[in-house]
Amino acid sequence: ISGRDLPSTDSNGLSDPYLVVEFGDSELKTEVRKKTLAPSWAQTLDFPVWKIPPESEILEESRLLVKCWDWNAIGSHTFMGAVDVDIENIQYEAQSVE
Repeated sequence: ISGRDLPSTDSNGLSDPYLVVEFGDSELKTEVRKKTLAPSWAQTLDFPVWKIPPESEILEESRLLVKCWDWNAIGSHTFMGAVDVDIENIQYEAQSVE
């Protein structure tokens, strides 16, 4: 995932963005990318995926919420924006977990 033309939120004219990705009841965060308005994250975030019933093609949760935040050393972090992704029609590679 990458971003471009992010808003400047720091006094140096840049931002320190990271993502919070929500899927169902799970929430994962990426690493912070320091001093950039065009970040890129080459990270893998693993979420549990359930189908209802298990042998069907229907996902229990079909939306992925991605929020972008600016990291701040002092004070609260600054919300920069979000996107809600419909993943219902995305093909995936099923893996069994034991």
